[in-house]
Amino acid sequence: MFTFVSKKNMEKEIEPVIVLGNIHGGCIDIDLEDDDQCCIILKQGKKMAALVGDIDLLIGTGLEPGHKLKGQIITKEQLEPFDSENPQFLLKKLPNGTVCKKGGIPIYSYNYFTYNKKEVNEIIEPDNI
Repeated sequence: MFTFVSKKNMEKEIEPVIVLGNIHGGCIDIDLEDDDQCCIILKQGKKMAALVGDIDLLIGTGLEPGHKLKGQIITKEQLEPFDSENPQFLLKKLPNGTVCKKGGIPIYSYNYFTYNKKEVNEIIEPDNI
């Protein structure tokens, strides 16, 4: 006996990535230290990520608050700092501020946006909670 399963049912329904607005009604936040750089905050479910780049390039995207993107936000975790000059940056923490660790080593967590649907999350489960 054969059972037919449509490809659509096999693929998990992915929530759209939404462009968030800022307090000024737009979506572009300018870097206070470098006014040529800016970011756009994105949200997918409970995950958030920032598109960071040249202000002229990001303005040229035409993105506005509420705009939906077909990509996904991916979480990458590792046991080495993403920024060796600032190792406290991007530490994975619990809501109470506890740093998540694996084998006594801090876990670093970074979210980013991609259009590549084949990319997958790289999650490290902590053993100190």
